[in-house]
Amino acid sequence: SLIEARRYPDAASQLDTLTNERPEIAEAWLMRGALALDDNRLELAETAFKRYLALVPARNSRSAATAESQGLVQAYLALAQIAEKRNDMPQAESWLARIDSPEELLNAQLRRAGILARQGKLDEARKLIRSQPEKTAADARQKLNAEVQLLREAKQYRGAYDLLVLKYQHKVVKLVMRYLRDPADAEDVAQEAFIKAYR
Repeated sequence: SLIEARRYPDAASQLDTLTNERPEIAEAWLMRGALALDDNRLELAETAFKRYLALVPARNSRSAATAESQGLVQAYLALAQIAEKRNDMPQAESWLARIDSPEELLNAQLRRAGILARQGKLDEARKLIRSQPEKTAADARQKLNAEVQLLREAKQYRGAYDLLVLKYQHKVVKLVMRYLRDPADAEDVAQEAFIKAYR
């Protein structure tokens, strides 16, 4: 395809033709929106994504991960990105709130938390992150990293550091214990490591 060959202008031209001749093809609008957003043509992208949403019935995207539900998620994420680029954070948050796909829910909520933090609602953002379920260890790490990043962006370095210590101190002590065998020494070495990391 033209997109795979990175011939974006040709692909955009063909999608323009297709959406003009066959405006009922939802996927063409989705692709047209993606190309326009990639080219930073926000008005065209927004129009295309909204047209896609109008053509695809708003189903609960918690159902099977169909191409249609993935398309809905892609459109919501893109519309949120457009709103963020315009500094319309409430609108961006509104688009992200529509995502209920289990596969994308955590990522969407973490983006929502970032938007809240940029609006000065850091405590609310942190609560949102902490309220998300952890299905895997990777989810737990992703949540921790997102919260630490929010704190760092808010220049709350001590809070970010404290979170990391709280999460990893036991693991570091356990690792050091393999070499030192003395719990008190292991605690001291771990504490020194965290102090050096903080500086």
